[in-house]
Amino acid sequence: IISVQMQRFKRINDRFGFDMGDALLKRIGEAMTSHVPDGAVVARLSGDEFAIASALRTNELASAERLADALLRDVSRTYDIDGTYV
Repeated sequence: IISVQMQRFKRINDRFGFDMGDALLKRIGEAMTSHVPDGAVVARLSGDEFAIASALRTNELASAERLADALLRDVSRTYDIDGTYV
């Protein structure tokens, strides 16, 4: 299980509003889902926290590291939401 929590997400809601924040969370969730293997689960746990559950064998550590790197890129990058970059 990988837990992902966005830091300073409150700033997005404060600056752009809750609708923009919700749209951003949806886009981040979709991006995360695109990286996980079949059978894995991506779930939003709370306002700015996601969890990913995936069964990996101990010899698949490199796969887990690549997944973690991809997830970090997804939550760190800038998103264009209806012409607004957040």
